[in-house]
Amino acid sequence: MIVSKPIHISFLSSLLFFLAVTLVTPKTLKAQQPNLENVSKREVKVTARNAVRIGDTYIALNYYEEWLKREPKNIGVAFQVANLLRISKSFTKAEKKYKEVIEAAPASFPKSYFYLAQVQMTLGKYKEAKENFLAFEDYARGLDDRKYRKLTDIGLESCEFAMQAEGEEKLAVVKHLNGELNKAHIEFSPVPYDENTLIYGSLRKDQLEVYDRQELDSNTLPRRKFYVAVKEGGAWIPKGELTGPFNREDMDVGNAVLRQDGSRIYFTLCKRNEAHKVICHLYYADKRDKGWTSAKKIEGEVNLPNYTTTQPAIGRESKRNREIIYFASDRPGGKGEMDIWYTEYRWKRREFRSPRNAGSKINTIATEATPYYDLETHRLYFSSNGLVGLGGLDIYRANGEKSKWEEPEHMGKDLNSSADDLDFTLHPKRKGGFIVSNRKGGANLNDYCCDDIYEFNYTRLLDIKLKGMARTKEGCLDSTWLKLYIKNGEDEKYLSRKLLMKDCDFEVNLEPGMDYVVELNKDGYFSRFEEISTENVNSDKEFELNFETERMSEESIVMEEIEYGYNSAELTAEAKEKLSQSLFGILRDNPSIKVEVAAHTDSKGSAAYNKSLSDKRAQAVVDFLTEKGIASSRLIAKGYGETKPIAPNEKSDGSDNPEGRAQNRRTEFKVIGNLPTQVDDDY
Repeated sequence: MIVSKPIHISFLSSLLFFLAVTLVTPKTLKAQQPNLENVSKREVKVTARNAVRIGDTYIALNYYEEWLKREPKNIGVAFQVANLLRISKSFTKAEKKYKEVIEAAPASFPKSYFYLAQVQMTLGKYKEAKENFLAFEDYARGLDDRKYRKLTDIGLESCEFAMQAEGEEKLAVVKHLNGELNKAHIEFSPVPYDENTLIYGSLRKDQLEVYDRQELDSNTLPRRKFYVAVKEGGAWIPKGELTGPFNREDMDVGNAVLRQDGSRIYFTLCKRNEAHKVICHLYYADKRDKGWTSAKKIEGEVNLPNYTTTQPAIGRESKRNREIIYFASDRPGGKGEMDIWYTEYRWKRREFRSPRNAGSKINTIATEATPYYDLETHRLYFSSNGLVGLGGLDIYRANGEKSKWEEPEHMGKDLNSSADDLDFTLHPKRKGGFIVSNRKGGANLNDYCCDDIYEFNYTRLLDIKLKGMARTKEGCLDSTWLKLYIKNGEDEKYLSRKLLMKDCDFEVNLEPGMDYVVELNKDGYFSRFEEISTENVNSDKEFELNFETERMSEESIVMEEIEYGYNSAELTAEAKEKLSQSLFGILRDNPSIKVEVAAHTDSKGSAAYNKSLSDKRAQAVVDFLTEKGIASSRLIAKGYGETKPIAPNEKSDGSDNPEGRAQNRRTEFKVIGNLPTQVDDDY
């Protein structure tokens, strides 16, 4: 996310973007206030309105404050000053000004109650905020815009939620990255490259620089760029700009996200259009042996003219393993000011599909931003100010993918504050991560401006391990794939991790609160699945799974204890139970194989009768398996009668051989091929 430090014309633009006209530091902000005593009243008014129109919030604030000096009883101008103070995140001053407006004319500008309540939430004054939300309720019913009614209800719930959360246990320790990394201007979108290398966005200026838009072309203004920091002696030390096709002199850059294998980077480039609106679009570059390719703008419908597309996050969909790019956009068809959308990348076609909205479980009538997708847990982390929270933008998470999600979960009082909290991302080792916030305690221009990078570590980490081995009856099975899936209901599962075991022993860490399916897979061998749940694990725990499998071959495999009624094709109850434990499990765990089910008899009776009986018995097995959900296209029933004995039906002296006949009355299966399968759209 790219956000302006001193320039904010609306909540949306303050969340998204920038284009600073005046860039200031705390020591010189007051000194650079323009002297407007000799400016005509008409020019003050015209300049104030024009500054609002083009998004120069601090210029607008200076001129509106001058206007109010000259017309101290103009409540409309006072209300505009209060709004500009709120938008520029001068919340203490904004609170005071809204109170003055309400005291002077409580019914003339009823939205003052609503905005005052929002400001007080940011200041942590939840009791006062609740009172002003309640005062606004009657006015909200008379407004045409139902959004205010909905946001008032959310505000009231949020005040109660915040007051109840005050005594909650700390789940994370959050530390401001002071020193050399965070400066007075914005730092944003931290991306861990590894445990000791961080990519982030910033406007790294140490001194005051004032720019007049009328005198300078916008291409000469300072730009947000990507930088690299390295962890040395426990501190993050900036090491200069990130090399590659990213930083531009004519556009602002931000919001990098890397594929797990480092082969591609997605990012955002932004600039103002002719209507003075900042427009951001998504770009990508691929990693080659000689470095990064040139930046390429995503083609198709992902980037729309005059609408912003920003803040990419990389996910994976579960059915075909396609790459999903989640992003924030104000495009038409959304549910609020900014929504989270997604597009699928078709690797073979080298194209991005038409974007779709992530749905109403994620998106609200307000703003959603800075998505981050955790591939291991299949969770989306995002920020919103349209859900019940502590104030401003709060960080939430939801399990799922694309437009199918469980209910979002608030990430707690430590990662979230009463101010804006966003840009959640995890460390590679998952013991903590980074957020971006304008909470108190940062290197800010004022109490709540501007965004800095914070690092966090979880305080309560469970050590949950899965240990085991893979083997056949002959011994150790190495070079085997171990896949961990996360279950989502009865029928869906998401790939979490895929590990190649060099030897037959394995050990992996598990996340708490998950239902896992663990798969053992090796070419030429039957796959095996087991289920494990960490849902109710509240302390360190170790699970153990020992897989035993066997090689697929052209030889038939006899299924023991598959019996039928006397001279009948009806499976016994015991036989059905055995089939459920054996062949059904193999077919379920190996969804692409096709098998022949073969039934055999002894030589008692006529050959024709035995052939007919064996046909019926093989078909009975197939019917049982299809009733349990195995596709009939994967099964072939074949009766061989008495034609393929594996033991003598008679002894050498011609007498009956009951043991031999018992062996010949058998049911077998063998793998006869594979069904055509859809290949994962992987890379």
